[in-house]
Amino acid sequence: MLPCAFFYFNVVVGIGQTETESKLLSGVATVNYSFSFHKKYALKTSIEQRLPADWFGSDYPTVNSRTDVTFGIQRKIGTYFSATVGGMYRFQPGNNRQRSYQQLAFTQQTLSRFRLANRLRLDQTFGQAAPIYRYRYRFGVD
Repeated sequence: MLPCAFFYFNVVVGIGQTETESKLLSGVATVNYSFSFHKKYALKTSIEQRLPADWFGSDYPTVNSRTDVTFGIQRKIGTYFSATVGGMYRFQPGNNRQRSYQQLAFTQQTLSRFRLANRLRLDQTFGQAAPIYRYRYRFGVD
């Protein structure tokens, strides 16, 4: 079996509404790479750059830019399920962070046009402050 690699580039743009992002136009550029090295295993990596722009005269002079480098090893568990373990390193001025994560995903192709995806992720963030432990659920249709 030949290794398979996928690249895709994604740009998301939005206007921040939180206290530190008031009136900021922010975008995220992402490059993802997936490399299948076995029929059940794949290496998942991504580089994400947040691109804030203070075009609207924000009340907050600090523009929060960051770069995230993420990697993980995914194993297929049956037809619809996969499990992933990995980590992330965030480069941010004055506040670099590390994150480890464990993820369980359920993905199903429906009507041959749509894909339904459910993801439960547990992650642990380590930085200058005390560690943060959290879980996140995401549902997506594409």
